[in-house]
Amino acid sequence: MVLLSIALLCFQSSLLARPLYLDEAPPELRSARHLLLAYKGARIPPTGQSRTREQAEELGIELLRRAHAGEDFLQLAREYSDSPNAKEGGVLGTFAPGMLEPHLDEFLFAATTGAVSDMIETPAGWTILQRIETEAGVLQIQIDVKDPEGEARARARCAQVVGKLSSGGDFAELAKEFSDYAESRGRGGQFAIYERGPRDKLLKSAAFELSIGEVSQPIRSPLGYHILKRVAPEAIDPKLRENEWVRLRAILVQYDLAQGADMAHAPDQKKARQIADALAVRLHAGEDMLEVAAEFNDDPGGKKRRGDLGWIHRGAPNITPMLQQAALLPIGQIGDPLLTPFGYLLVRRER
Repeated sequence: MVLLSIALLCFQSSLLARPLYLDEAPPELRSARHLLLAYKGARIPPTGQSRTREQAEELGIELLRRAHAGEDFLQLAREYSDSPNAKEGGVLGTFAPGMLEPHLDEFLFAATTGAVSDMIETPAGWTILQRIETEAGVLQIQIDVKDPEGEARARARCAQVVGKLSSGGDFAELAKEFSDYAESRGRGGQFAIYERGPRDKLLKSAAFELSIGEVSQPIRSPLGYHILKRVAPEAIDPKLRENEWVRLRAILVQYDLAQGADMAHAPDQKKARQIADALAVRLHAGEDMLEVAAEFNDDPGGKKRRGDLGWIHRGAPNITPMLQQAALLPIGQIGDPLLTPFGYLLVRRER
């Protein structure tokens, strides 16, 4: 933990991505849900009748006592939390070290799965955090509905599958026999290793509500019906793992009015655009981006890093729209100069 803290401090200088994850492999991920008790003056207004900070703290102490006594934290969050997604269970999402506020981060990366934190005061109010599972391995049987007339047939096939499963039928074998989704059918129903997100819907949400070994009832989607079985992630081909990480490299060209710019030395916006366009021409002509970034880069520490922004997680709470856009680039492609609050940005997706 000490070495990790030192590493984070050493690489906090970038304007574009904080913290920086520069190791060869992405960092460990952990997931959390929270129970938020807002109060008057907090960043998130409390729902219903306004409460004072002291009243929110008193309620939090009582809910924490109930959670430690064995009550389901998920149900407590749904009933009492002021989080906008409380009814869905208050899932915050999945995080790498350093993404969250320090006290939340410290708990999450020291806790075992299922553990509940003490109350932590944040700008949004009093927060109780629970570490939850990050991944869910999923097998699937998909029954397509291609037209309105096919609805009855699909329902009948679902009933047949459910009946066979209830009688002890093997899910993988039934997937090979009944599933209309060719790719997962050929793998015995192996469908995905999902990563927990803050706004999971439909199949993904349903998968995380299952216990390992549990089978869902048929779930209707625009494609038809889906019967899911949750399994350990290790039981699924790792190539099916949902991966929200990308690796980016960037060159920043600042102008005088950009955020973080040295107004006394930075060029005006027109000149900065000319510089960015000239750098883009060099890169598209085949010059090594590492060498160009080491020669010219206004991102603090960017020259030393040769423009490396490290691993960027698409679900990070502080990811900027410019990096979200860059994450969509095909691997190896350099985007055109992009105007951002920090200046003009040239980005290449590395991985």
